[in-house]
Amino acid sequence: MEHSGIELVTDERWAEIFQQIKRILTMSLHNLIIDIEHVGSTSVQGLAAKPILDIDIVIESYDVFPNIILELEKIGYFHQEEWSFEGREAFGRKDILTPQER
Repeated sequence: MEHSGIELVTDERWAEIFQQIKRILTMSLHNLIIDIEHVGSTSVQGLAAKPILDIDIVIESYDVFPNIILELEKIGYFHQEEWSFEGREAFGRKDILTPQER
């Protein structure tokens, strides 16, 4: 399926891939976070979506955020401060091998 030049696909492996990423993120961030959630269209089984997994990391306090940035950088992510609008923090993968287990 194609929409506005962006190919939309379905992939039954998205839930499994999320669980693999969640395991690595949890190992790196375990003492800093409350939860890690699979969100967005790839989290809905059978729904056509852009093949990019959206993941939310839930924290209790913004005070730990600088440590989150450092830990995510260690496993291959880069911080995108105020990504797309003010107050929105995001992280991108440095390459297709991210996240990398330590």
